[in-house]
Amino acid sequence: IVYTVDETSVPTGYTKTISADGKTITNSHTPEVIVIPVTKVWEDNGDHHSNLEVTVDLKAEGVVVQTITISQEDNWAKSFAAVPKYADGEEIYYTVSERASDEYTIKEIVGNTTNGFTITNTFNNVTLNKKKLTSTEITTEEAKVDVVFILDMSMSMDNNGNDRAKNAVSAINKAMAEIFEKNPENRVSVVTFSAGQNGGDNSKVIMSLDSYVVNTNGGTGYLNFTSNSGSWNDSVSSNVLKRNSDGTTSPTNTVSQDITGYTYTQSGIRRGARQLTAASNETTYTIGEGEDAVTYTRAPVVILLTDGEPTAGYSTPSLADGTKYNNNGRYDTRFGYWTIQSATYFKQEITDRYYPTGDGEAQFFTIGYDITDDYIKTILNPNAENINTCKNAANNSLEKELYNLLGDSGEFTYPTTNGRTYQYDYANGSYIGEMNAERLEEIMSDIVNTIKHYKVETTKTTNIERDVVIVELEDLDITKNIVIKLDGVETPAGGSSITSLINSGIAIKEGEGDSAKYSIDLKATQFASAKLIDITYYEKEGLAETNNSTVDLGIDPSRQIMQTEELQDINDFKIEDDLKEEKEAINTKTNAKSVENKNEDAKNTNIVEGKNVVEENKDLKDAKIDEEELSQNKETKGEVTQEEIKETSKEQEIKEDAADEETAAEETSLEDKTAQPELEEPVEGTKKEEKETEDIEPKVETPTESESVENTVEEVLQNIVQENTIENIELLEPVNNLPMAVGE
Repeated sequence: IVYTVDETSVPTGYTKTISADGKTITNSHTPEVIVIPVTKVWEDNGDHHSNLEVTVDLKAEGVVVQTITISQEDNWAKSFAAVPKYADGEEIYYTVSERASDEYTIKEIVGNTTNGFTITNTFNNVTLNKKKLTSTEITTEEAKVDVVFILDMSMSMDNNGNDRAKNAVSAINKAMAEIFEKNPENRVSVVTFSAGQNGGDNSKVIMSLDSYVVNTNGGTGYLNFTSNSGSWNDSVSSNVLKRNSDGTTSPTNTVSQDITGYTYTQSGIRRGARQLTAASNETTYTIGEGEDAVTYTRAPVVILLTDGEPTAGYSTPSLADGTKYNNNGRYDTRFGYWTIQSATYFKQEITDRYYPTGDGEAQFFTIGYDITDDYIKTILNPNAENINTCKNAANNSLEKELYNLLGDSGEFTYPTTNGRTYQYDYANGSYIGEMNAERLEEIMSDIVNTIKHYKVETTKTTNIERDVVIVELEDLDITKNIVIKLDGVETPAGGSSITSLINSGIAIKEGEGDSAKYSIDLKATQFASAKLIDITYYEKEGLAETNNSTVDLGIDPSRQIMQTEELQDINDFKIEDDLKEEKEAINTKTNAKSVENKNEDAKNTNIVEGKNVVEENKDLKDAKIDEEELSQNKETKGEVTQEEIKETSKEQEIKEDAADEETAAEETSLEDKTAQPELEEPVEGTKKEEKETEDIEPKVETPTESESVENTVEEVLQNIVQENTIENIELLEPVNNLPMAVGE
């Protein structure tokens, strides 16, 4: 008999297996598994999440058992691999969680293992990138520069025997030498401009943007000036070898341009800008290799030199979609207005080419060679001060007509660039006035050493509550635009001035003057739907005093600007020997505190010293000092009176007698103390540096308590005595460290 066994009642969830001999029954159980799907939902009022990836964990009884990532490539839906439904006969409790991110907020997670889970994220809070641009002086390695010189070649640069073109060539040669001395891999370009008699465009690239050395076989400079017997057809030509990256050189074609025609400044600006905006131009370079490699941006610079107002023009900033006009050398304020627009437009084009992310700006410098009027001064530097000067000019003047075109907004909109707004104030520095060869070279050198390299300091803040946040713009440079991007879109294109942002309710100003503070209010309606806000602004810098300012080199057409040697010769003023015996009164020491204490003895002393000064001043009138030289010195910004110059020039000679003079002053007779001193009136229109002294009438009563220290004889004398050397009298107030710069 063959017996077999069987299991007639198999437990739920199990299957039975009987062995071949029929004696063994095996129960098998396959655990039930489930697949849990996850769906990601974004509440962001737009596509702010396309580049993101989220990480989701699956937890069994609170313990992570699986992890997946979900992105737009998954269409924001993904499932975990199959997992057991039960453990020890009990159904497992599964949950999901998303790992936190600074980019967004997890709003809610809903669902279950049967139907799957849905995770909703929101961008209700803002991510802010605040970028502060700071500038540093160029260094050998970290800030290579690209400099384009734009040179006026109209006939006024060379007619009537003047040497403007020749001097300009010399100054540019020295500037290029200095640029390449800083770094042989710096690059330069030279562009010339003028308009032909028939209105044609004579602008030309004399040297394309590259690194060069002088071709010593052709001369001593990068440029040659060729004189043709003093005619208007003198010329400028290149004289260079290209410097290759390995240090070798290659020959270049000589390019020449005659000096002729009218002033078509716009054409020069456009052709010069194209040297920097060309697609073939590499704007960055890398230092180091591998992980140590760092990429830098070259600093783009434009230097425009002209000697007159534009006498040809184009009716649109880009010179691409308007009309060309030529006025045969006559003035037309539209030409000046269009030139300002073109300078602003092309500066922005250069900025966009070198700094596409808005982390820097091109630098634009202007030189007004022998310029003496406010009309051209404003064309070359249309800042608020110069525009206001034009506003207050006489009706029907060129200045007034220019203002009528510019208006008070300080900006214009160019429809061709999708309504982008441009600021008129394009000049980073402007040098205006009469100048000789030496002065022009100093200016060029100063500009080369003024070039800045921008660095970006980014502060990123996430999950900002827009309703409570004010973004402070520390150390804001109010002369430059602020660029705001909302979800990557620049709004408006080109940025806005701080004044414009204040007027539109986006920015807030607290305080006045240098202590004013500026901030951006994220509660402004313009930010309502934005999830990512980028704010880029420029920090005030050491150059702030001269940026966007005009260095006025003395615009009085009746005289030439002082030569450098004149400054040195000031120390050599000679006083005739017969003045030597008069030195006692000049060196009489006084005590300024006597005025503050207001006691009677001090008042009497003041009168005594005042009389002594009168006596000595009468004698000093006979000093044989060249009046014309003194008059020129008086016109400088650091004006001093003629008497102070004479008196101070003797300080070194009589310094050793100071102690004796104090004794002499104390022995002055009592009768003199009661006398009314007759003081010589100061030279009209003069003033001391930093302290102004009011005119003193010939008859002066004893000082009263209401009279200021500045109005006392003691103050004048004390200042003269304390300034023991002539070097302490600043005849000029340097700007940009330029000793010849004379303020307006």
